Amino acid sequence: MIDKCAWCHKDFSPRETGGSPQKFCSKDCKRCFEKSIRQWASNKYTKGALKIDELQSVHSLEIKKDER
Repeated sequence: MIDKCAWCHKDFSPRETGGSPQKFCSKDCKRCFEKSIRQWASNKYTKGALKIDELQSVHSLEIKKDER
């Protein structure tokens, strides 16, 4: 099976060893995505378009999901 990297859009063969579905072709692409999403959120927060309680709400939903 061939997938497209969510970051660079190159074709790649996802790992077959289990775990979460692979979205990126490499650790570098995943790191670029994560860095960009942090910068995006920081910019939104600085401009007042993102509130801390919104982030905390998402985080608390993740914790509850993990407790199941």
